[in-house]
Amino acid sequence: MNKSIWLSLILVLSIGTGCSKANDINLLEIRDINIISKHAYISDYDLVKKRILEFIKLGISDLNSHSQIFEETWVHSLHSKKRWPSTLDIELEEHQPLARLSNNSYLTHTGHIIFPEETNTNIDVLYIDAPDSETLELLYLSRDLQSQFNIINRKLKKIESHYNGLIEVEDDRGTTLIFSKKDFRVQLDRLEDFISFELSSGRLENIRNIDFRYTNAIAVDFS
Repeated sequence: MNKSIWLSLILVLSIGTGCSKANDINLLEIRDINIISKHAYISDYDLVKKRILEFIKLGISDLNSHSQIFEETWVHSLHSKKRWPSTLDIELEEHQPLARLSNNSYLTHTGHIIFPEETNTNIDVLYIDAPDSETLELLYLSRDLQSQFNIINRKLKKIESHYNGLIEVEDDRGTTLIFSKKDFRVQLDRLEDFISFELSSGRLENIRNIDFRYTNAIAVDFS
């Protein structure tokens, strides 16, 4: 989808821009609304256009003060400004996802958990399966793991917390790694050593499962 969506409209209702009052703009002069974004779109823009029209019909003077209109969407905020002679520019900011959670919600770059509508955009982010109280902890652990995966050009796809204190991880090659949360840092060091040892062996590509729960040892299953 293009970065700009032009709506040819003749506006006869009252709307303001930013923090301006509605009567600061002569809306009879507005002929176009230009929606722009600094990032690739995630949202369903038929829905976004519909809800922007709801702003207009309600005569809202401050677009950001009525964010409830964009609940269950990817929209984070809107900023509007009139451009001479007859265009209303609306800059759209969307939530940027950090991780997908087990209840079809997303953890965003601002720390919010949102429940957006479905999108046709492929959102390639980490999947975290854990209780809410453990979500941030697993996000931080995943970053440490990803730093190791970067060495072998792999990407962490899923991290899951189990009730018995286990952490199960899956990468983009289908390899599963199992850690115990209690000794995770020690086991992470073992992973680093193992990768360094096997880096030139060619056997890393054939590993299906690695279990780090053993004391001073690991169990490796080669395919």
